[in-house]
Amino acid sequence: MHNRKNKDIVAVLVKEKEHDLFDVLCYRQKNKVYCVIFIFVAITALNQTGIDTTLITSNVTMIFGAMLLAFGISYGFASQSIMSNMLLSFYKRALFTKGLKIRVPGLEGVFKAMDSLSVTLECGDKTEYFPIKC
Repeated sequence: MHNRKNKDIVAVLVKEKEHDLFDVLCYRQKNKVYCVIFIFVAITALNQTGIDTTLITSNVTMIFGAMLLAFGISYGFASQSIMSNMLLSFYKRALFTKGLKIRVPGLEGVFKAMDSLSVTLECGDKTEYFPIKC
């Protein structure tokens, strides 16, 4: 009887704190990594107790895969203009030689250098840097 009473107390405490524990672990921004680790540990613990977790594991794997795919696609779209400018400078580098006179609207100077994102012009006593744009 004494053992049953302790189990009831533990069950009540777990039921009361279960929602709070999940809120603390998973819904705060700074604990996202901890939430991922918690999910993997929980699935591993369920698997070790003999519960078949193949369905849960495959769903979690699909969710993480979808998140990584979304991150990769968004990163690709975000860096598209930078990469196109870098490739443009790589292929156009042969067209410009050091000492070539270049006229830009409102400015005239001598080509000095080209790196992956900008062109350097020497305009008299000052040096001007222009971003490469497609």
